[in-house]
Amino acid sequence: MTPSERNPGLSGRTGGSEPAHRRTFVAALLLAALLANGCGLAQWWHDGFKVGPNYTPPPAPVAESWIESGDRHLANSPALDCGWWTAFRDPVLDQLIDAAYHENLNLQIAGTRILEARAERNIAAGDLFPQTQNALADYAHAQVSKNLGLPLGGTFDTWATGFNASWELDFWGRFRRTVEANNATVDASVEGYRDALVMLLAEVATNYVQMRTFEQRIAYSRRNADIQRGSLRLAEQRSNKEAAPISTCGRRAPIYCKRSRCCRRSKRAAGRQAIGWPCCEECR
Repeated sequence: MTPSERNPGLSGRTGGSEPAHRRTFVAALLLAALLANGCGLAQWWHDGFKVGPNYTPPPAPVAESWIESGDRHLANSPALDCGWWTAFRDPVLDQLIDAAYHENLNLQIAGTRILEARAERNIAAGDLFPQTQNALADYAHAQVSKNLGLPLGGTFDTWATGFNASWELDFWGRFRRTVEANNATVDASVEGYRDALVMLLAEVATNYVQMRTFEQRIAYSRRNADIQRGSLRLAEQRSNKEAAPISTCGRRAPIYCKRSRCCRRSKRAAGRQAIGWPCCEECR
């Protein structure tokens, strides 16, 4: 007689223990995987249950103070007003700054990028909530004609309502990481707008100061040309009164030099400022 025949329950107990061994083996594999990824789980918990490491700004050594902070002529207190161009007390410059601020297209594009970045950030934040919501409502009214001779005559009213929502839980922090990235994009677009504004105002003020500088140089050149013409008239009058004629070629040359210099400065101002500066009257 075989052992199984002597103990009929032996084969049943042996076969029933195989699922238990499998479950134990699977549990052991899961435990080994968790132990192997223990550092990853700890990092995931440390990062606020979000995949990937948190952003840390790169090291950027910066001096504690400006190079000229020790100069007693410079004020270390924060600026009370950002309108630095008003220190020149020039109403024309104030009008140019105001027009550039309200009408410059590049600055408007930078401002529109801020709105775009904020809209994308709001869309990303919306994924944290149920992504799909459906509300259903239905009403049906039916009336059976009495001419049919049916026992169930009369009217019937049917109401039906329902609600459906699908929500992907942000278990690994994918949506939260997307919101963080969009927040950084918003901050970058804001700084880009500020950079464009600073460059715009600086260019307007620089070009305006250069234009005024060339205007003053042209006025000086015209005044010098008038002085040279007066000297030429005196020399010509003296030459007419005296017996020996006096050469005035040496006096005419500085006048022509002043005229050509005035013309060059006028054209340079026109080229720099693109305002179509006309040539001076003396050089025509």
